[in-house]
Amino acid sequence: FHHKAERYNHEIEDKLRHQITSPPKQVMARIKHSNYTFAGRTKNGERSKVSARAVKVITLVSGAGFFFVMLGLFLPVVTFTITGVVGRLMREIDPDLAERDFNVPAIGIQVGEGTKRDVAAQMSSYFFQVLFFISCVVAPLIQTPFNLVLLHKAFSLRDVRTFQWSTQIITYWAAIECLLVGLVGLAWQAQVIVEYVADLVTDDICSNIKGVLETLAVNEEDAICIELRPSLGVGVVPLVFGILINSCCTAAILTISSAVAQDRYFKAYYGLRHDSKPEKPGFIRRKILKRVTTRTAHYGKDDNINRPGSQRLKKELRKSEGNRSSPNPMFSSASITFAAHPRESKKTATKLAPKMNFPRPRANTRDISSTDIEV
Repeated sequence: FHHKAERYNHEIEDKLRHQITSPPKQVMARIKHSNYTFAGRTKNGERSKVSARAVKVITLVSGAGFFFVMLGLFLPVVTFTITGVVGRLMREIDPDLAERDFNVPAIGIQVGEGTKRDVAAQMSSYFFQVLFFISCVVAPLIQTPFNLVLLHKAFSLRDVRTFQWSTQIITYWAAIECLLVGLVGLAWQAQVIVEYVADLVTDDICSNIKGVLETLAVNEEDAICIELRPSLGVGVVPLVFGILINSCCTAAILTISSAVAQDRYFKAYYGLRHDSKPEKPGFIRRKILKRVTTRTAHYGKDDNINRPGSQRLKKELRKSEGNRSSPNPMFSSASITFAAHPRESKKTATKLAPKMNFPRPRANTRDISSTDIEV
């Protein structure tokens, strides 16, 4: 909705100014982020370009992060061990019942089987099950492919904004780190919750017979009604590495994409729309852009910026290159160079003037009349 409102405002502005009848070429052209050159220049005349080396590193690291996430999803992330009187009875029935391992999809399946009392409770369980699979399985797996497509595929300006928005939505939904935080909290407070629920259900009978159980029990583990011991599995380690890697790569790719989109918009609509100037990036974005870009002296198609006077100056420069032997000093390369740098001091201009042989202005010998003064 925001993009539609913004597009509508731009169309109204273009109609009022009567300047844009069709989208500029910079908007419709399909350009890759991986080899993009920005419009701004440094004091030395250099430009910033997305580093090919940084793109390769981001691609390889993103692939490693995808591998770690996929490995961690299907390895056990939590193990539940039941001890006490209930655990001993379960081991007598089936040794595997007292200790169970769960990976991330298995936890999602158990979410849907939470209750079967009525239709409303089942629908609620299925709803949370769908949310769990989207945020903990689907979104983490498709996050890396979307990032790599955004980095390497050529997009038009409108398409890159849409795809960047989609990538951000997927990044927000990929919340497997929330599951890990919940598992850590569960391992820390699970026994407290189990004791509270057992006393609530049995009307404090488990707490009252604890002394009797300690006297009769052979092992210390069986001197309690029920005890739940959750422990983190081996799948937590690759998940942590995958989450950290994906977070860093996603931040870098989205920063590059946002900077490229703003720069392309600046090239296309500079002087034509009021919001063409890019916003100043924050501290973290500046650091990221500094790491993923390199400086290059580039003079090519990207030099076509719609700023006032740029085309006239280029024509004069081309004319000066073709008329180096012209006796007219106004078409010499020195005069054009001096005109291209209007901030030169008067002292420098005085030193350069004899070498460039500027023609002296003719003196105005006409007398000033009273008519001229009144006018």
